[in-house]
Amino acid sequence: MADVDIDEMKEKLLTEKNNFEQRRLELKINNGIINRERALNPIQATLKDILLLKAHYDSMYEEMTEYQVEKSECGYWIMRISSQAMRHIRLYGKINEGNQLALEEIGINPVYMEKRLLEFLQKEQSDLRPDLKLWYKELQSLVEDLIDVPNQYAKIRKMNLGINKDAIFEEDFD
Repeated sequence: MADVDIDEMKEKLLTEKNNFEQRRLELKINNGIINRERALNPIQATLKDILLLKAHYDSMYEEMTEYQVEKSECGYWIMRISSQAMRHIRLYGKINEGNQLALEEIGINPVYMEKRLLEFLQKEQSDLRPDLKLWYKELQSLVEDLIDVPNQYAKIRKMNLGINKDAIFEEDFD
């Protein structure tokens, strides 16, 4: 209900003589106000979320350059896909199609990754431990070994992984 409709009903309420009609108008006015507020709640909540995310995004760039953020994100995806691939190897003995596709999309050979993860699994099984310390060490090693592969692959495909060296912030790339 539009503000003008609510204002019109409020004005009618002042001149209405019938008690029942006054109560009906009051109910319609209150219902209109409540519906308008309910409609605004999700919008306001979304705006708060956006402002919070923007604040986090801005603070991230206070501590890191764009290149560091991109490299960190690349490392995250290598770890995530590697972890998913390892789960499939532990369960089924091979990397599933989805993880193979994800590895290929970032330029990493799925056959290489499967072989490397199988070799790690053999080491893990020969030296069982209750924690994941060795796995996290292997993940870090994977990231170190593969961190530049997606960028090299992007160059081959004439793509840029979001690192714009011609951008306004050229000093970030010195």
